[in-house]
Amino acid sequence: MEKQSLTTNEISNTLTDVSDSANLLAKNVEESAVGVNEITKNISGISEASKGSAEGANVTSKESKRLVQTTEKLNELVKQFQS
Repeated sequence: MEKQSLTTNEISNTLTDVSDSANLLAKNVEESAVGVNEITKNISGISEASKGSAEGANVTSKESKRLVQTTEKLNELVKQFQS
């Protein structure tokens, strides 16, 4: 009977250890999920900022081209007065 009691205690202790390990694993998985969600939010923010920067660069490029055209026209007018 004593041997059976010891075996039962060992099984109980092993089950407790397994349960503790499973709980720790679940906690770690939950913390990892929170971290992944934060990374996803950061990537989304970077993506939105990049889109805004690209749009701004396009506007700047178009306005620069207009400025070049205006400069060329002004230079032509100045040449007419110099002749």
